[in-house]
Formats: sequence, C-alpha cells, structure tokens
Amino acid sequence: MQIAKQYLTSILIWIVSFLLFGFFRFYGIEEVPEIEIKIKDFRYPWPLFILAGILAGIIYEFVERRLQKKAFLREQPYWVTLAIKPIIYGVLIQLMMIVMGIGISNSIYGAVNWSDLRELVTGKLFWVFFVFFMLNSFVISFLQIIRQYFGDRVLLNLAIGKYYRPFEEYRIFMFLDMKDSTTIAEQLGTIQYSRFVQDAFRDFTAVIETHQPEVYQYVGDEVVLTWLPDKGLVNFNCIKACFAFNEILQSRHEYYNNEYGIIPTFKAGAHIGRVRVAEIGVVRRDIAYHGDVMNTTARIQSQCNDLGYRLLISEELWKELPRRATGFDFAKINEVSLKGKQLPVNLVGVNPRLLEA
Repeated sequence: MQIAKQYLTSILIWIVSFLLFGFFRFYGIEEVPEIEIKIKDFRYPWPLFILAGILAGIIYEFVERRLQKKAFLREQPYWVTLAIKPIIYGVLIQLMMIVMGIGISNSIYGAVNWSDLRELVTGKLFWVFFVFFMLNSFVISFLQIIRQYFGDRVLLNLAIGKYYRPFEEYRIFMFLDMKDSTTIAEQLGTIQYSRFVQDAFRDFTAVIETHQPEVYQYVGDEVVLTWLPDKGLVNFNCIKACFAFNEILQSRHEYYNNEYGIIPTFKAGAHIGRVRVAEIGVVRRDIAYHGDVMNTTARIQSQCNDLGYRLLISEELWKELPRRATGFDFAKINEVSLKGKQLPVNLVGVNPRLLEA
C-alpha cells in the first residue's frame, strides 16, 4: 500500500510538471516549428503530456527505489546525490521521450520517419526538454531529502501551519531500543559501533514501508515511533513492527556476523494516550510531543530486560487492540512499579506465535 502511494505521488508530480512545461512552452504561440506541426497540432498536446507524466513518474520512482539501496550513494554527501540523480533521471526520461517520438511517428506515417525523428533528437526542443528534466529531477530529489527528514504527514502539516498552535492528539508511541547496546559499543569501538547502528536503522526502512510508523526521532541507538490509532491498531501494526524488525535483522545474520561479529536485536515498549503537539524553536524548528505518555512509554521499555520480554505494552494499548486471533501470545503482568510513577501500572508482555505478513 505504501509503495503504491509513493508511485502515485511520483506520477502526479510528473504529470503536473509536464502540464506546466507544456503551458509555458506552447501557450500563446501562433507559429510553431515544422516538426511540431506535423505531429497533429503539437502546440497543445495535453494528452501526450499526461501520458509522458505517467511514464516519467513510474520510471522516476522505480529508479529511485533502486538507487536508495546502493551503498555508494548512501555514503555520499547530499550535494553528490543532487548532482548525480538529475543526470540519471534526465537521460532515462529523455530516452523515454525518444521512444514516444518513435511511437507517434509510426502511428502517423505507418513507419518511423527518421528524418523528423533526427530533427527532434538533435534540435532545440530536445535540449529544452533535457534541461527541464534535469531541473525538475533536481527539485524533486531535493524535496525527497526534506521529506526523509520530516515524513510526509509532518511535512504537509508544517506547510499548512498546523503545528503553530499547540493541540492534543491521541497517539500510540513505541520506544525501540537496541539490546545490550553498552556492551556492544565497548566491544566494537566508537566508529564501528556508529556504522553498526547505521546499518541496523537502514534495515528498518522495510518496517516503515510495511507497518507505517512515523519516526519521531532517533536518540543514539534508540528510535521513537508513533502512529495515529487508525494506522497503528489496524493489522496490529504497532505490535508487528518490533518483531518484523528483529526478523529482518536475523535474516541478515551473515552480513552482521561478517562485518561486526554481532547480530543486533531490539526490545520495545509501547503505550497509547493523549499528547500535546507543538512546533518549537526558531532557528532550528522541530515538532515536539509533550505529556505523560512519552515518559510512561520510555519506562515500560526499560522493564523489558527485567521481565524477560522483547515487547511490553501498556494495558491501555492492549485494550485498544482488535479482538481476534493475532498470532501473538499476550501475558498480563499486574502492578509493575515504574520509575517516576507514584502508582504501579499493569503491563502486557507480547510474544509472537506466528508472525503474520
């Protein structure tokens, strides 16, 4: 679902880009080059621009998803990425336009008119298109970087000013922390441990795409996740995320053993409740969640080692979960004392029986 949404977003962006290009390039022009007249009044080819936008969007997202997996680009500074990607996309999409030109020529003449095609490929229009693709790809890649920092929903809400005034939201939070992190850091050393954490959280990307958490923040070797209830409760996303992450890490045990001699594992605590949301700061702005829910979730996660569970959730969250066979065993743990809480709380330990896809 998340992948389909990303493809659809990419297609819409490129359709709008092509339509804007067509408007600024051809609107109000009374006389157009001969090559454009031959293609059935090419001055206002809106259907062609829409088709080109659909194809460009698919190509862009397909290539983008594969470039994200390349270690070479991940390890480069952003300016290198912003220099390389537009060239790649510009060449690929320009090749797509040439193929479209061949198809159009074939549909009009019943065969490829190589003379017109050569004029199209070597003429001014070709370079106008190419520069447009390069600039458009640069802007989209730049926005992609910003989107990776904030997330889709937060970026949209920042744009419309939703966080300017504090408000309350009902949310699920999960504190996902690396197990035995202090011992591992001492064993690996500072630099190697940082690479170890980087690799682990890079593998977490698949969990984000499947179980749709919003990444609130990374704190050392811990990540704080949050869901609105309609996304976190459905399909048990707020439960599955922890176990799915550990399964991914286990599936890559050969890589981690070869690189570090250690396979990372994570433990987590989750809770639900009302928090206050606000935009804070001036020079470096951020979105902050305030409330007892945050402190309680952190304290729940700290009990994982003592109680012997990889995932502990609050009784409040357990009561919100759908009541059906889940592939998980839930064990109620009554009256657990949490640091900073005056009264004991009831927790629920979670173990997977059979993780559902």
